[in-house]
Formats: sequence, structure tokens, C-alpha cells
Amino acid sequence: MDFSTLGTLAEVVSAVGVIVSLIYVAAQVRHNTRAVRSATHHALVTTRLDYVALVADNPELSRIVRVGSEDYAGLDQDERHRFGLVMYYSFSAGENFYYQYRQGALDQEQWQRWCETLRVYFAQPGIREWFETTPQQFTASFAAFLDAEFKRSHVG
Repeated sequence: MDFSTLGTLAEVVSAVGVIVSLIYVAAQVRHNTRAVRSATHHALVTTRLDYVALVADNPELSRIVRVGSEDYAGLDQDERHRFGLVMYYSFSAGENFYYQYRQGALDQEQWQRWCETLRVYFAQPGIREWFETTPQQFTASFAAFLDAEFKRSHVG
């Protein structure tokens, strides 16, 4: 075997090695993407369940959320403060969902689930009043999204 043939053979072996390496990297990227999405989904479900537990485990807070959702003005000053904290918790979780979706870590189905929850919130007059009268500390992009969703919830 001459040097030319050996060189050609080495190039073929090298090309096969590169192709195998690329296939392996692609498989690892797909696996990592699934793992990130799974972990994100778990974290966001945990956030939702924490919110439910927060309200459900405290009868007074549960009453404040129920009454405030229907009639924000019907709450006294301390109750409005607590209601606002709970709403801020919920909308901050939503901002996290929004961020995770934009980063590709939250799939379309889960994102749509959150959007429907948001629309249900906005359909409640007390939450709308709280939202319209309380200055928020959200990112500009999430605030714009909320504004669009708020308008959308009034259309249907």
C-alpha cells in the first residue's frame, strides 16, 4: 500500500469519525433538551401547587382571594395588601412561565394552559381592578404580553 492510498484511507476513517461524533452530539443535545423541559415542567407545576396550597391551607387567605377576585374594593386595606401579594405571587409565576416559554424550555401545550389560566384570572372583576390600579414590577416584555392578554380577555 502506498502513501497516497494510506492518506485516502485515513481521510475516510476521519470523516466517518466526524460523522459518528456529530450523531452522538445531536443525540446528547436532544436528550438534554428533553431533560431541561422535564425539569422546567416539574418546577412550574410545583409553583402552581405551592400557590394552591398557600391559599387552600389558610382559610382567611382563601376568603380574601375569593372575595377580592369578585370585589377588590370590598376588601379592607390589610386584605387588599394580602390579596395584592397573592396576585403578585401568581403573576410573578406567570412571568417565569413566559420567560421559560420564550427560552424554549416550556412547550406550547403547557404555555397555552397558563394563558388560559391567565384569561380566567382576567375575567374576574376584582383581579382586573387590582391589576389596573396596582403598579407592577414586571419586565417590559411580560408587561406588554399581559396588556395584550388583558385586552384579549375582554374581547371574548
